[in-house]
Amino acid sequence: MKIEDLPLHLQEQVKQQLGIYEKPVELLSRHMGRTLKAEKELQALCENWLNLHGYLRLTPDNAQRKEKPKGWYGHLVVAERNPFMPDLFIFAIDPKPPLFIEFKLRDAYQPGQKEMIEAGFWTECRSFEHFLVKLVAWEKWSI
Repeated sequence: MKIEDLPLHLQEQVKQQLGIYEKPVELLSRHMGRTLKAEKELQALCENWLNLHGYLRLTPDNAQRKEKPKGWYGHLVVAERNPFMPDLFIFAIDPKPPLFIEFKLRDAYQPGQKEMIEAGFWTECRSFEHFLVKLVAWEKWSI
């Protein structure tokens, strides 16, 4: 059975579980000129970009792979119930502090989020372009 034979609502779940992501051209063309309406869309776009550029989602199966990734990324599935964890966390293979990202498309914060951003513990990203700028700066930073 091919993934394409599954109902559409299951295809994305299966692709994510198997680590199958869109090609960069397909991914970006779907989002070009389009205003993102939900933080989860921005987060999915950023996670796909990370996967396409050598980062792996932090899972037990991926942790046992023999090839060395550029880095690891992860997120909480039900973040609404835990406002003290950011939307996305990225870990490098080389020794540097992790990058914690909080996606915001509106000025609505859960208790504690704004304080974590203002204290410099988390980085707030309001667009895909902003995410890329922050990620590249973090990648170039070294201890």
